[in-house]
Amino acid sequence: MEDQKIEVEIMAETKIKVVFFDIDGTTYDAERKYVSPSTIKAINELHDKGIYTVISTGRGRNEIVGITKELMGLPFDAFITSGGSEVYTRDGTLLHQAHIKREHALNIKKLLEDVDFHIDCIYTDGIGSGVTGEMGEYGNLNFKWFEIPPYPKREFDVDSLIHVIFAVGEEYHEKIISYLEGTNYDVTSPISVEVYPSATTKLTGINVLLEHFGLTLDNVMAFGDSENDVEMLEYAAIGVCMGNGKEITKKHSDYVCEDIFHDGIYNTLKKYGVI
Repeated sequence: MEDQKIEVEIMAETKIKVVFFDIDGTTYDAERKYVSPSTIKAINELHDKGIYTVISTGRGRNEIVGITKELMGLPFDAFITSGGSEVYTRDGTLLHQAHIKREHALNIKKLLEDVDFHIDCIYTDGIGSGVTGEMGEYGNLNFKWFEIPPYPKREFDVDSLIHVIFAVGEEYHEKIISYLEGTNYDVTSPISVEVYPSATTKLTGINVLLEHFGLTLDNVMAFGDSENDVEMLEYAAIGVCMGNGKEITKKHSDYVCEDIFHDGIYNTLKKYGVI
């Protein structure tokens, strides 16, 4: 067993050329505004070794700008946002953008027109980010979480819709979901239902970047904690779930490390000989 462990660690050192990191619950705790000093150290060491580092998040591109520069100021080579719907390099070059199908965007518009209860609708489209009306309690809680002011109010473009967040009480989720057939939606919290383009996940974004970097999944290590990380961890050569992660995510990972507050990322990269 010891020989096998050494072999795996040597293999990791020679094969891993890119590491993908989720944000919330993995590299960053939004409630405490906390980034582990050891995570900062690990990402800098990866960069110094010439290993690509990439943010892979469900947040939209404008929802990561409020995160502390302790994390976002690190030398990441690329960003996957909106759950794989957008991919861009450090210098802002857009490599990929997926859109929610027009018919699905029209269903979302119809939902907002039909319901007799208030929905805070936050979205990103090809023009930028916006909200469809005045924000109530749940919408404002989302912006507090993102650490940014609310987006401007305007109607979304049905031909370039990328990502939608419905901020609404749990008792209305079933009604909202009834309008989302054919989309890729996720109940991300008791007050949030998020919608992405069909057949789009973080793995979509990873494959775009692997082609860009000239690498394969055999070269990938990934860290995550939530259900939207499952596919990313399952297909990576080494998929690591944080100790604070969801049980389903742990089941689909190769290794479960310590939690975000106990140096999980740094210790795992050391364990596998990547740094």
